[in-house]
Amino acid sequence: YCFANRQDLPAVYRPNGAVYVFTTQAFLAAGAIPSQRMGAVVMPQDRSWDIDTASDFARAEQAALAQKAQG
Repeated sequence: YCFANRQDLPAVYRPNGAVYVFTTQAFLAAGAIPSQRMGAVVMPQDRSWDIDTASDFARAEQAALAQKAQG
């Protein structure tokens, strides 16, 4: 895959922190987010904001307000 076009590569997914479902007992037993049985909720890019800075937050806030205004 080193020299392949990105469009020709298989899809890659990564956690975005939007959805986690597990029991308290599973969390305490693992000492972290349990990863034995992972699934995925595929989310469109426009609903998956990566917020690392204040300006990222401001852009996400504006997008949320615009969606709310649309109904």
